[in-house]
Amino acid sequence: MIFILGGTKSGKTTFAQNLILKKEKKIEGRVCYLATAHRGDEEMKERIRRHQMSRPSRWTTHEETLNIPEFLTESGKNYSVILMDCLTLYLTNWLMTLGEDPDPVSSRDFLVSKTTELIHAGESQTSELIIISNQVENGLVSPYPLGRIFQDAAGISHQLLGNAAEKVFLMTAGIPHCLKG
Repeated sequence: MIFILGGTKSGKTTFAQNLILKKEKKIEGRVCYLATAHRGDEEMKERIRRHQMSRPSRWTTHEETLNIPEFLTESGKNYSVILMDCLTLYLTNWLMTLGEDPDPVSSRDFLVSKTTELIHAGESQTSELIIISNQVENGLVSPYPLGRIFQDAAGISHQLLGNAAEKVFLMTAGIPHCLKG
């Protein structure tokens, strides 16, 4: 498993796609771009469209907002490489299922459990799994309860993924910094 972490527009997706393109001739099988974004508004639809235009048309795109461990378990074997973009949107999708005023501790633990499920499903894969995530734990603590739940869950999830991954990269200004591997 490869974990790529960085801020918004730091170059995470481009770096991940280039990793795959460099070895695509050597791998047998197909590449799956596992998109976790929810098409909630026009701006997000445009972001999704730009992401789609940036990757090779020969890659399969699978859109999944919640059931990623199930997808990996059931369909992961059909691909040589799966690029999941991204963990923070996946956690956001689950957070939105908890209502407007969820309990901070149980909600954080619930979101972290979703990451744990994802890691276990990823570790059972024969395909290479690359997970991208937005680094949200470097800024100020959110003034909003949902924001704090999300920041805490994302930070803990990043620690778990960092420990589980064979390679970890931090993207800054389009430059990859190898943290592990």
